[in-house]
Amino acid sequence: PARIVLYGRPAGGHLASPLGDTANLPAPDGDLGPHVGFATKVAGVINFFGPRGFEQLSQLEKADVQGSALRRLFGGPLGEKVGAIKQASPLSHISMDDPPFVHFHGNQDRIVPYSQSELLHAALAESAVPSTIITIDGGGHGFRGRRIENTIQTFLDHTLFGAEDTLTDTT
Repeated sequence: PARIVLYGRPAGGHLASPLGDTANLPAPDGDLGPHVGFATKVAGVINFFGPRGFEQLSQLEKADVQGSALRRLFGGPLGEKVGAIKQASPLSHISMDDPPFVHFHGNQDRIVPYSQSELLHAALAESAVPSTIITIDGGGHGFRGRRIENTIQTFLDHTLFGAEDTLTDTT
């Protein structure tokens, strides 16, 4: 686990974030399979525009209508799923021993609001967890490019190999 960095785009970002910040919690690790008791903490999380604060998303207009993505994810009306919504939110599990995060998000994303990355970034920083948010000015829900590749490489070099280059929110 010390040499594993999680990487996720939209739904994968949603899965990478809670895996990154639940390593010290017994419930998410479960008690099935041959690897019970092994460390699950990862070295870092690279998160692309995935949803993070489900409590906040569930308050948005149209979030709780029949057929909405959140209703499908949680299996019914959101008012009946408050516990599951909180459990699924990476914001609910942050602790000071979480691995470093880098978030990529377009500030014009119409699918997952940019504020979702801001929420997680702020909560991690408040807990003294290294966190960098890379804002793609004018970016929507999906983007690529040399800047992003270079930023990922810098993050991996620093996180996995101790390189001195670090990220800033303006990297």
